[in-house]
Amino acid sequence: MQGFVLAANAKSQAINFAICLAVGIVAGVFALLYFRRSSVAEMFLTDLFATLVLGGGYIACLELVFGGKFELYGLVGYLFGTPIIPFAYKLAIRAIAKKQKGKKNLDTTSQE
Repeated sequence: MQGFVLAANAKSQAINFAICLAVGIVAGVFALLYFRRSSVAEMFLTDLFATLVLGGGYIACLELVFGGKFELYGLVGYLFGTPIIPFAYKLAIRAIAKKQKGKKNLDTTSQE
C-alpha cells in the first residue's frame, strides 16, 4: 500500500511564497505612483510606468522563482505584498493629518 505523496515540497513552496511576497512589497513602492496628483499627461505617464513596473516585477518573479511556470500561490503572494506599502503610507498620512488637526485645534482654543 502506497502513501499519499505531495507533488512538491511544502518548505520550498513557503520559501517561494515569501520571495513573491517580498517582491510584491518592493513593487508596492512603485504603486505609490498611482496616488500622485498631477496633470493628465503626467498622470498617464506615471500610471503607465507604475503598471509596467508592477507587471514586470511579477514576470521577473515568475521567471526567476518559478522557472517560468505559473503557480497560483506565487500570484497570491505577489498580490498580497503589493498593497502593503501604499496602505501603510495612507495610514501614516492620515495619522499625521489628524495630529496636525488636533494641534491646530489646541492652538486656536489657547488663543481665545
